[in-house]
Amino acid sequence: MREGKHLELKENIESNTFMKTISAYANYDGGKIIFGIDDNGNVKGILNPEEACLNLENKINDSMKPVPEYSIEIQDDSTIQDTEAVRLDQRSHFRWLRSRSETET
Repeated sequence: MREGKHLELKENIESNTFMKTISAYANYDGGKIIFGIDDNGNVKGILNPEEACLNLENKINDSMKPVPEYSIEIQDDSTIQDTEAVRLDQRSHFRWLRSRSETET
């Protein structure tokens, strides 16, 4: 499995770097992010995938305006797929609203 224009692999959900990817997918052609796989394609899985899904949903719903259409699935190997963040229409512009603490150095 390789990353490409419509596929992003993330080893974990600890960093919010995936939010930029969701915003880009929502603003353009859509795409898929799979959490629990490293950049070399090795399956690492996610600890407590149910809790991780809830955290993902909260991050997306609280940080994206408007909220893009998306779905999240837990796979048998404990990876999580944020399946197809889809652009809703030509007039929508999705923005990732970073918190103040994320912008401070």
